[in-house]
Amino acid sequence: MIFDKQLQLSADQVVAATGYSTDYIDFGADRDVGAGRPMWLVVFSKAAPDGTSPTITISIETDSASGFGTAKTL
Repeated sequence: MIFDKQLQLSADQVVAATGYSTDYIDFGADRDVGAGRPMWLVVFSKAAPDGTSPTITISIETDSASGFGTAKTL
């Protein structure tokens, strides 16, 4: 699989109880990305989660501002 560094949301990031990605992708204004076509998100971890409940929840969020003050979960 080929990965595009420009579309990578996080790398070597320590995940705590609650954590957000260290990066985001700015598609610009008025872009209809993938209109009517399936899109994929590939997630992998180098290490197993620690703790008594080793699970992780991943969400994709969108916002019109990079500060994500009014983010919507897709």
